[in-house]
Amino acid sequence: MEAALRLFLTFIVYAFFGWCCECVYCSVPAGKFINRGFLNGPICPVYGFGAVIVIHALRPLGNHVLLTFFGGMLLTSALEYLTSVLLEKLFHLSWWDYSKRKFNLHGRICLLNSTLFGLLCVFAVHVVDPWVSGCIHALSVPALFFSSGAIAALLCVDCFVSVRSVLALNGRLQQIVQLRSDLRRKAEASALQLKAALESNSEQLREEGLRARIEIEHAERRLQQLEEEHVFTARRLISAFPRLDSIQQRGTLAEIRKAAAAAAARRRSEKKQKKSRKK
Repeated sequence: MEAALRLFLTFIVYAFFGWCCECVYCSVPAGKFINRGFLNGPICPVYGFGAVIVIHALRPLGNHVLLTFFGGMLLTSALEYLTSVLLEKLFHLSWWDYSKRKFNLHGRICLLNSTLFGLLCVFAVHVVDPWVSGCIHALSVPALFFSSGAIAALLCVDCFVSVRSVLALNGRLQQIVQLRSDLRRKAEASALQLKAALESNSEQLREEGLRARIEIEHAERRLQQLEEEHVFTARRLISAFPRLDSIQQRGTLAEIRKAAAAAAARRRSEKKQKKSRKK
């Protein structure tokens, strides 16, 4: 039991280190803080799993740095590829895409990232792990149970909230796609009715065309509302994964990002107007 708890804490520590690396790697080029990862909390589970696998698989190699580098590169790349496939199958979303980078495999892994992972594995196995392992083994049994239990409870809550958010994201995408389809259909029907009304000079057809126009305007407002609500509920995910896209509704998230930019610009404009009025 104690061994399992120590392994769990090792997973958590490296998941946190991975989150830090991801945040720095993505935030510095963007010029703003980006909370990376599938979960809302400061951990990236894939790094935790990767570290546990690499450390236990490559520790027997001892001080062979090159073997650690290539072994870690291979193991972490396989894990990243498998994670990409599983996330797509589970949530019908493409989370990252390296297809524009050189030497990529199906856009799921690429040579640059694999090389960086290999270097991180060398650093983790030969520098970080002795210190992390020493700290975790220094914990008393009560401290081990308490810390593991508290972290596990928080992790379960975060997993629940994150999965719920992703499922809500997919639901919103389907609603938006359906509403856009209805809008196109209503717009075509309205155009035909108005054309027929003009040709036949029918008052009834004109009224039906006007009613259809009102329905279209209502649907357009509902679409805008859906997009902005969608942006609000999934803002962190969209920010954390700039290449996030739906497998079933390709391109819809691009419209969501445009709605996010428009909503942010509108909020900034409203704030400026309020400040100018106070002055």
